[in-house]
Amino acid sequence: MTTINATNKAGAAASIHTTNAFKPEPLTGAERCIKNIQSLDVLQLADALLRIQTVGQATGLSGATIYRKLAAGQFPAPVRLGARCTRWKAADVRAWIQAQGGDQ
Repeated sequence: MTTINATNKAGAAASIHTTNAFKPEPLTGAERCIKNIQSLDVLQLADALLRIQTVGQATGLSGATIYRKLAAGQFPAPVRLGARCTRWKAADVRAWIQAQGGDQ
């Protein structure tokens, strides 16, 4: 803790107490999402694992449409990394885009 002693214009003494501990403010939901965005540059890496948001950006499809196509066998299967963690191989997504005629 730091204490600053000073006098004001009227000559009265004043003390200000401050702490050196920095406590960042919590992020809002939108700010948390912005911090977790993957760049589309990762599509160039064959072994990269893509989040659903990145797959959606690359394909122009919503998450719901990706899962609908997946259930119908019309989209590459993801890799399950855990109970709540699913990723797509960048090479599989690129191949799907090329098969759709998207890379001409």
